[in-house]
Amino acid sequence: MRILWLTKYGHKGPSSRYRFLQYLPEFQRGGHQVEVAPLFTNQYVAQLFAGKRTGHFYLFLRTCRRIWTCLVASKFEMVWIEGELIPYSPPWFERLLIRFLPKKRFYDFDDAIWHRYPTERQIKFEITLKDASAIVVGNQYLAQFVEAFNPRVSIIPTTIDWDRYREVHVSGDRQIIGWIGTPNTLFYLQELAPALLILRKRIDFELRIVGAQWQYEGLNVSSRPWSLAGEIDELSQFGIGIMPLRDDPWSRGKCGLKLIQYFACGIPAVASPVGVNVPYVRLSEGGRLASTHDDWVEQLFELLSNPELRIEMGKRARTWVEANATISSQTSKLMAALDLNND
Repeated sequence: MRILWLTKYGHKGPSSRYRFLQYLPEFQRGGHQVEVAPLFTNQYVAQLFAGKRTGHFYLFLRTCRRIWTCLVASKFEMVWIEGELIPYSPPWFERLLIRFLPKKRFYDFDDAIWHRYPTERQIKFEITLKDASAIVVGNQYLAQFVEAFNPRVSIIPTTIDWDRYREVHVSGDRQIIGWIGTPNTLFYLQELAPALLILRKRIDFELRIVGAQWQYEGLNVSSRPWSLAGEIDELSQFGIGIMPLRDDPWSRGKCGLKLIQYFACGIPAVASPVGVNVPYVRLSEGGRLASTHDDWVEQLFELLSNPELRIEMGKRARTWVEANATISSQTSKLMAALDLNND
């Protein structure tokens, strides 16, 4: 089948890489011809992560390119769309572009992007999703929203390529609390600073950040740049991974990639009890949940003080990820959700 993927980013954008691009070999093995047409380039992603603003002319050009891609999409038999065709475009315009797309039209959501819109403008998603062939989402929270417009919904968790993590060695000897992310999500970590200061008065540790720059007086912080080639080596240096979140609608829509990566590296994690963090921590038995600053201090202190416990939890976490959050464990479900198993 000839398939068009309308992703938001190229391989440097985490959402597009994990939800779409890493499955490309599986589609090709199935005999499908896939053309990937990202809305934004890798250069845009690099500027975004560096905190640099992109000019309006660039955004205009990329929007024009996406429009043209839609206008000539009739040569494809199926289209799979990441989120929306053009962010913040009015409902009537998105609906107009849909008329040029193949009748087999699928969507994928790994964020609750509708919360970026005022309530009255969320009608855009009702208009575009109600006659879609099917919708793939990363968790139950996202499913509950789209099911109101279209019952053909499948939950496929965000996954990792297990082959990249297969040789990771689980170690419990590192007093490093680690966080991986982007400058856009650094605020979650910054809000945890008071708890980390209290913790450091009880036990010494290094706070390792991958993907963003940050310093805080009283904390021993080491910031590292992110790269696709080096991310697993960086993660493997962590003793404990953390995933703090706010308990708000946007955060409830997140798909827990940090936890999955920590667990795949055999790293126990402490996370806020928000969204998929709760089932992932409980089902894997590879982490702890923390609501208040006191919770964070106690849970992190216990893990820092007990290397043997960290190793035990890390091994359980790896076992869970291999069985539940890898490309191989989810490919058949994804193909079924996209109605491709019989093609």
